[in-house]
Amino acid sequence: MSGIDVMREARDRYLECVSAVDLDELSPADRFVVLEEWESALRHQIALSHALISRLEQVEGCPPVPITLADVLRISPREAKRRIRDAQQLA
Repeated sequence: MSGIDVMREARDRYLECVSAVDLDELSPADRFVVLEEWESALRHQIALSHALISRLEQVEGCPPVPITLADVLRISPREAKRRIRDAQQLA
């Protein structure tokens, strides 16, 4: 199994577990804990995304990053350029 397959499987398991939680049964305090955990996971994903984006142009044969990033992620070219800029600033 490739690293990408392992990553996808772990992501799917995580999302399955999160989806199984009955949010209506959580106390207000527990809801804040869940939100804190989700925010932490989101920030971690964004940091990893920046690391990947900042290294794309270093790969020989990589297609034009802004155009390809917009197409692959299904985001606007403007958003793709913003993410590239953010990644360069944080690299």
